[in-house]
Amino acid sequence: MEIDKLTPLVQNKVIADIQLKMAQAAYKVAVANAQQAKATMASANINLGYTVVRAAVSGYIGRLLKKQGSLVSRTDPAALTTLSDVHEVHVYFSLGETDFITFKEHYKVRYP
Repeated sequence: MEIDKLTPLVQNKVIADIQLKMAQAAYKVAVANAQQAKATMASANINLGYTVVRAAVSGYIGRLLKKQGSLVSRTDPAALTTLSDVHEVHVYFSLGETDFITFKEHYKVRYP
Protein backbone atom coordinates (compact mmCIF):
# COMPACT_ATOMS: atom_id res chain seq x y z
CA MET A 1 0.00 0.00 0.00
CA GLU A 2 2.89 2.31 0.79
CA ILE A 3 4.40 1.73 -2.65
CA ASP A 4 1.05 2.39 -4.36
CA LYS A 5 0.68 5.58 -2.37
CA LEU A 6 4.20 6.89 -3.07
CA THR A 7 4.45 5.98 -6.78
CA PRO A 8 2.21 8.80 -8.11
CA LEU A 9 3.86 11.29 -5.75
CA VAL A 10 7.31 10.43 -7.13
CA GLN A 11 5.99 10.54 -10.72
CA ASN A 12 4.59 14.02 -10.10
CA LYS A 13 7.83 15.01 -8.35
CA VAL A 14 6.08 15.87 -5.12
CA ILE A 15 8.51 13.76 -3.05
CA ALA A 16 12.01 12.39 -3.65
CA ASP A 17 12.30 8.95 -5.20
CA ILE A 18 14.38 7.77 -2.24
CA GLN A 19 11.20 7.38 -0.19
CA LEU A 20 9.73 5.08 -2.86
CA LYS A 21 12.96 3.07 -3.00
CA MET A 22 12.91 2.71 0.78
CA ALA A 23 9.29 1.50 0.65
CA GLN A 24 10.20 -1.00 -2.08
CA ALA A 25 13.16 -2.23 -0.03
CA ALA A 26 10.95 -2.61 3.05
CA TYR A 27 8.47 -4.60 0.95
CA LYS A 28 11.25 -6.91 -0.29
CA VAL A 29 12.44 -7.41 3.28
CA ALA A 30 8.90 -8.30 4.39
CA VAL A 31 8.54 -10.81 1.52
CA ALA A 32 11.91 -12.36 2.40
CA ASN A 33 10.90 -12.62 6.07
CA ALA A 34 7.64 -14.33 5.09
CA GLN A 35 9.54 -16.83 2.90
CA GLN A 36 12.00 -17.47 5.72
CA ALA A 37 9.12 -18.11 8.12
CA LYS A 38 7.59 -20.59 5.64
CA ALA A 39 10.94 -22.38 5.31
CA THR A 40 11.31 -22.52 9.09
CA MET A 41 7.82 -24.00 9.38
CA ALA A 42 8.57 -26.60 6.69
CA SER A 43 11.77 -27.56 8.50
CA ALA A 44 9.87 -27.87 11.79
CA ASN A 45 7.30 -30.14 10.11
CA ILE A 46 10.09 -32.35 8.77
CA ASN A 47 11.65 -32.57 12.24
CA LEU A 48 8.23 -33.33 13.72
CA GLY A 49 7.92 -36.25 11.31
CA TYR A 50 11.01 -37.81 12.92
CA THR A 51 9.24 -37.96 16.29
CA VAL A 52 6.73 -40.58 15.17
CA VAL A 53 7.95 -44.15 14.80
CA ARG A 54 5.87 -46.47 12.65
CA ALA A 55 6.46 -50.17 12.10
CA ALA A 56 6.41 -51.78 8.69
CA VAL A 57 4.48 -54.79 10.01
CA SER A 58 1.96 -55.42 12.73
CA GLY A 59 2.72 -57.62 15.67
CA TYR A 60 3.56 -57.59 19.34
CA ILE A 61 5.93 -55.02 20.74
CA GLY A 62 8.54 -55.96 23.29
CA ARG A 63 9.83 -54.05 26.28
CA LEU A 64 10.25 -50.30 25.73
CA LEU A 65 13.88 -49.49 26.39
CA LYS A 66 13.35 -45.73 26.03
CA LYS A 67 10.62 -43.73 27.71
CA GLN A 68 8.59 -40.92 26.18
CA GLY A 69 10.67 -37.77 26.16
CA SER A 70 14.02 -39.58 26.02
CA LEU A 71 16.58 -38.10 23.66
CA VAL A 72 17.58 -40.56 20.95
CA SER A 73 19.90 -40.19 17.99
CA ARG A 74 21.12 -42.21 15.04
CA THR A 75 24.24 -43.21 16.93
CA ASP A 76 22.40 -44.94 19.80
CA PRO A 77 23.54 -48.57 19.83
CA ALA A 78 20.34 -49.94 21.38
CA ALA A 79 17.08 -50.32 19.48
CA LEU A 80 14.00 -48.52 20.79
CA THR A 81 12.19 -51.85 21.15
CA THR A 82 11.66 -55.15 19.35
CA LEU A 83 8.63 -56.04 17.26
CA SER A 84 7.56 -59.63 16.75
CA ASP A 85 5.78 -60.43 13.50
CA VAL A 86 2.91 -62.82 14.32
CA HIS A 87 1.55 -63.48 10.85
CA GLU A 88 3.11 -66.92 10.87
CA VAL A 89 3.94 -68.69 14.10
CA HIS A 90 5.92 -71.93 14.38
CA VAL A 91 5.54 -73.86 17.61
CA TYR A 92 7.65 -76.70 18.92
CA PHE A 93 6.44 -78.88 21.76
CA SER A 94 6.96 -82.43 22.90
CA LEU A 95 4.34 -85.16 23.30
CA GLY A 96 4.51 -88.63 24.60
CA GLU A 97 3.83 -91.40 22.10
CA THR A 98 0.33 -92.15 23.44
CA ASP A 99 -0.59 -88.46 23.50
CA PHE A 100 0.61 -88.09 19.90
CA ILE A 101 -1.44 -91.08 18.73
CA THR A 102 -4.53 -89.74 20.52
CA PHE A 103 -4.00 -86.31 18.97
CA LYS A 104 -3.48 -87.77 15.51
CA GLU A 105 -6.66 -89.88 15.74
CA HIS A 106 -8.74 -87.03 17.14
CA TYR A 107 -7.73 -84.25 14.68
CA LYS A 108 -6.84 -86.12 11.47
CA VAL A 109 -4.03 -83.74 10.59
CA ARG A 110 -2.18 -84.12 7.30
CA TYR A 111 1.60 -84.02 7.65
CA PRO A 112 3.94 -82.85 4.92
